[in-house]
Amino acid sequence: MRRWTKPIKKTNLAPAVVVEKRWPVSTVAEAMQVSGSNLHDRLNGKARKRGRYKMREDRELAADISRLVDVRPTYGYSRIAGLLNKGRRGRGLLPVNHKRVFRIMAINGWLLTKYTVRPQRRIHDGRVIVMHSNLRRRSDAFELTCWNQDKVRVVFVIDAFDREIIGRDADGLRGVSGDMVRNLMLQAVEKRFGTLKTPSLLEFLTDNGSCYTAKETRDFVAALGLKPCFTPVRSPQSNGMAESFVKTFKRDCTLRSIPCRMQQRCYSHSAGGSKITMKTALIAGSNGNLPETSSRLKSETRQTVRRNGGNSRWLKKP
Repeated sequence: MRRWTKPIKKTNLAPAVVVEKRWPVSTVAEAMQVSGSNLHDRLNGKARKRGRYKMREDRELAADISRLVDVRPTYGYSRIAGLLNKGRRGRGLLPVNHKRVFRIMAINGWLLTKYTVRPQRRIHDGRVIVMHSNLRRRSDAFELTCWNQDKVRVVFVIDAFDREIIGRDADGLRGVSGDMVRNLMLQAVEKRFGTLKTPSLLEFLTDNGSCYTAKETRDFVAALGLKPCFTPVRSPQSNGMAESFVKTFKRDCTLRSIPCRMQQRCYSHSAGGSKITMKTALIAGSNGNLPETSSRLKSETRQTVRRNGGNSRWLKKP
């Protein structure tokens, strides 16, 4: 078995070629693409050892950095440079580049040890399925871009057992706020139970969005008889049912995926002198009042998808 050997650098190989005296120095330097002056110095034993350069004020700076490192041993070079420059400005001196601080700390071994331990991936061994309805609810929000570049933000609540969309809301002027989430949860509780509070404790699973983690939202959800639960950071699998619904909705149900002829029909249709756009259709649909054109458009889309074997990838984007 052949062992791996470290390759020889051109700058070290070129002097050995010149020593054989078969070609002049200029020819070897040109052929091997190395510096002629460097090659000449190596042949005469004047080659300079490469290493970190030093400046005149490095000793004074090293003493100041040493005092800061003793006081703040957990600080890296960036914070040490900030403290050092703060003190220098107070004494009327010019600030020091943070790269210079890094070089001095590296020479003296004052840098922090690099964190090389990789965090372990979260094991998803929890129980996602529930045995009957009204045990756990999931919520999520997403954004849709219309063909006219309008933005629509949608928020919804889905039951973890029967996967019914109990409540939904949309807004085309601002993002999803805590007021939207609180109104949505009140709407979902009234629709399912007909009261302002659930008869038993229900789990309310969401991500860590600010509209869900706000104190007003958590207190309001608890007053409705719900237990707020949040997924771990960078773990969308924990709310996979809601994420799957968002993916399906964007793929099959948005007007952006409808053929151009249907889009023109929806966009240019005039109902009472006003245009029906995707934004108005979605916002009106969140309240249960779809315009006539949007309802007919959804029906035509379903029929077309059925004729194509249930595959929606044929839908062309504008």
